[in-house]
Amino acid sequence: MPLWSRTCHLHKPCAIVLLVDRRSNRYIASLLSSSPEPVCTWNDAVDKEFDKKVARGCVRPIARGAVTPFQAYPWATLKTVAIVAILFRLPATCMFFVFLSTIYPFAKRVTYYPQFVLGSIFSLAFFTSVRGMDVDPLSKDNFAPSLCFFAANTIWTTIYDTIYAHQDVADDVHVGVKSMAVHLRNSSKLLTSFLALFITGLLALAGALAGFGPLYYIPVVGESAMGLGATSTLVKLAEAKSFLNPVGWPEPPNSPYVGVTTRCYWGVLGEKSPLSAFVEEGGGGAAATQLKPNPRPAAVHEVTITSTQPNMSWPRSQLLEIGDQSWCPSWLHQHEQLSLTKLWNLKVPFWSRGSLATQACEVFKEYLQDPSSYTVLDICAGSGGPTPVLESELNREIEAQGKVPVQFILSDLYPHVEAWQRISKKQQNVSYIETPVDARAVSRLGKEKECRIFNICFHHFSDEDAAGILKSAVESADAFM
Repeated sequence: MPLWSRTCHLHKPCAIVLLVDRRSNRYIASLLSSSPEPVCTWNDAVDKEFDKKVARGCVRPIARGAVTPFQAYPWATLKTVAIVAILFRLPATCMFFVFLSTIYPFAKRVTYYPQFVLGSIFSLAFFTSVRGMDVDPLSKDNFAPSLCFFAANTIWTTIYDTIYAHQDVADDVHVGVKSMAVHLRNSSKLLTSFLALFITGLLALAGALAGFGPLYYIPVVGESAMGLGATSTLVKLAEAKSFLNPVGWPEPPNSPYVGVTTRCYWGVLGEKSPLSAFVEEGGGGAAATQLKPNPRPAAVHEVTITSTQPNMSWPRSQLLEIGDQSWCPSWLHQHEQLSLTKLWNLKVPFWSRGSLATQACEVFKEYLQDPSSYTVLDICAGSGGPTPVLESELNREIEAQGKVPVQFILSDLYPHVEAWQRISKKQQNVSYIETPVDARAVSRLGKEKECRIFNICFHHFSDEDAAGILKSAVESADAFM
């Protein structure tokens, strides 16, 4: 591994800023480049009894007896003193980082989420380094983007360390070591894939809040998304050698991106940067489509919805709506729809009381009186979303009461007919509209009472279009949620 690449690893962001910042010197950076050594020594000393019983850990110097704990502690202390000496050049709040670095070895004894603890500790280096540039990441202007960036870095560590921990699952269960790999087992890949998507959103949001331009989004958000996605998809949890090199890269997955991403962020926060020149101006989307909804009975009160465009200092960005782009192939759009449907029906053990779909069903039953009298139109159904669960749960109760079951209709601007056909074959109360349905111009289906449901779909629309969609629902439907 080349010497320069050591500063690109997750535990080296401080070294990067010291190397590139003109107010620093390379002597301090060279000392800081060895900063993980006391932490690793401390971790091995505390975990020596565990390591002796784990196949991969039993070869470590302390576990195999080549180095005694009484030899290791003075070495770790000496290195810690060197780091503290460096931190004295930074604001006093940075000293808190030293204390937190000692916590991780104990986390695996009390919680199944030590990876989250580790990620939080590593990500604190971000705040330490930004403070070292005389920038307050917790100020009013910087707090929101800093929080997004901190969370993204924390989750990044959680992903890679969860995958890495699968090497020791069998031994950890026997020894009693807790980890997300032990807790989740076969669900790890699904969770890490979801977290990878979440990181992409956080990095994009951090860029939007901080006013970054294309020079940030392309290398940082784009390449990080590609790397994380490839890692989560291609890693083979049953093969140990796959953990460090899941896609054949010469370095551990994504190792450069955290350092590079962090530096991009510091550059805009702490200094006048060329990045700021790439910030686009303006906001909002295309003009609203003229709607011609069918008239409602006179008894319905007139409702006026006014759209207001907030005065934002950054452009309105739709970064994750890949399927809305004209260049997006249909197969990719359908894959995106299927993935979202899986997320709707995903239940994380011990995390939530049910899937998002079952929770949506509870809201539906609570607020819609006499649902059997309605026909339910899913406006942006994708590949089904929560609607199959809604139909199943709701009609089970309704039919038990001897009432007529609710009819559900799936519709979308991009109809996923193949997925809808599979659903309708299994559930006779679910039908679909084969032709594209534009949510901005939906007319009443018939004489039956109609309830329109919008399942997390308004992020696809501009403020003007969203206002028109709600106005149409008020004027031409009997209920919506």
